[in-house]
Amino acid sequence: MQKDILIYYDGDCPVCTKIKEKLEASSAGPKLAFTDANTAELPPSISREALLADLHVLDRGEIYVAGDALPRIALRMRGWSMIAPILEYPPFVWGVSLFYRLLADHRPFVGHFL
Repeated sequence: MQKDILIYYDGDCPVCTKIKEKLEASSAGPKLAFTDANTAELPPSISREALLADLHVLDRGEIYVAGDALPRIALRMRGWSMIAPILEYPPFVWGVSLFYRLLADHRPFVGHFL
């Protein structure tokens, strides 16, 4: 089955791995492909360090990073697909980006709740 998007995640990060597992088990799971950024083939002009520092999503040939990647995932999720497009525009994208940055910067703390 052809997946809609490819998500690069840090397979050494317990929080990233737990979120990956939750997404795979969700309604979006069949539409999402995952690859561990530690061992994945690198997309053109992106370093392994960049892949590991932030979430990267490949969607229709375009790379989306960090908070910009979240709406791309939400588009595939039941219940989110209707509002996901507006999350890409100000002021909503700012909130999504802030949410992502807080989550990414506090992975050990967030891990206690997953």
